Order: sequence, then structure tokens, then C-alpha cells
Amino acid sequence: MRSLAALFALLLLGAAAPADRPSFACIGTLTSTEKVICTDPELAAWDRSVAKVYRVQTRDGGVSFVDQRRWIADRNRCGADRACLLKVHREWLGWQSEAAGFGTLYIREKTEPRDPASLEILQIFDGWLFYSLSALHVQNAPDGINDGQSWGLVRLRNGKATVTNAPGKDYGCRFKLEKIKNGWAIEEFGQTAGCGGLNVFLSGEYRLSTHSRH
Repeated sequence: MRSLAALFALLLLGAAAPADRPSFACIGTLTSTEKVICTDPELAAWDRSVAKVYRVQTRDGGVSFVDQRRWIADRNRCGADRACLLKVHREWLGWQSEAAGFGTLYIREKTEPRDPASLEILQIFDGWLFYSLSALHVQNAPDGINDGQSWGLVRLRNGKATVTNAPGKDYGCRFKLEKIKNGWAIEEFGQTAGCGGLNVFLSGEYRLSTHSRH
């Protein structure tokens, strides 16, 4: 069985793994957890997402070495339980730290200045991508700012994906994501309270930022 230090090193050096695999090499003696991740595209995509965003979090101080070792230990306790592994990946501490700079940045166009929104996209493999959405609504009252956020992992099919159960959702956020020229289109749907606070919305066209980091 691999040590936590070895597992941590593999996670940290995820870029060395094949593009359609998790962040570690699926060869040699594998734990029951690693075997499941290696044979499950969604789990492999979550694993690679954690590895890539973790590199940003360590740079910005969002997730420590100790935090990551604890998370790996929690993950390994799932064994071959897929539902447990999905839950652990979705609840990774790094998602709560509002990481930025891990992907390509897009800014919503054709909305009022009081309603800014941004979308960050990290391509994983085989249509899988990790997204992070955030929006604001600046009210007339002093210091009156409402915010909304959604993040998660989706798989594009013919350039489209439907998000109905994002772990980072607010109020039951549901929307359609579609690749368009130089960006993305988002359309919220369903009878829910929306994807954020009062008057906050995520729908619109998001174009590549002129200040994009990629």
C-alpha cells in the first residue's frame, strides 16, 4: 500500500499523468480506492480537478500540506465505495476557499455594471470540465451587495451540458451551459429561487476576458 506521502506526491504532480487519466499513474499495485478512480471517468475527472486546483491553492495559501494529507486519508477510507468517493471529492476543502486562477477566465457581457459576473473554466479530459461561476448584484442601498455562486464538474456533449445538482449551488441552482464562439452561454431554468441572493442571476453570454490568465 502506498504511503500518504507517496499519494500526496502523485496528487501534486498530476500533470505527469496521461491526459485521460486521474492525477496519478494507474499502474503497479493500486489500492481499492485508486482502482475505482482509474476505471471511473467521472471520479478520474474529479481527481484531476482537485490536483490542478490544489496547485493554485498551495500558491495562494488556501489549502495546506496538512489539509491535503487529511483529505487523502478521508478519501482512502472510502475504499471502493463510489458514492463515498464522489462525496469526498465534492466536499474537498479547496472548493470552499474560492480558488481563482486555475482556468480560463470569461466575463459576462451585455449586462448592467451593477450585475457583474465571471466564469472560470478548467478543461479536464474527454469533454469533462470544472467550472466556477460567480455573480453580484449591487443594490441602491449603501453596502447592499448580493452574491451568487455555482461550481462543479460537468461533461459537455455536443458542446452543451445541463447542471442540476452542482455541489456549490445556492438555493437549487439549475442552468444550461453551452460553448459559443469566444465563450459560453448560460441559461438558468426551473422554478427555483435562482442561483444566488436577491436579484442575482447567472444567465448571459460570457466572453474570453482580455485579462485572461490563459
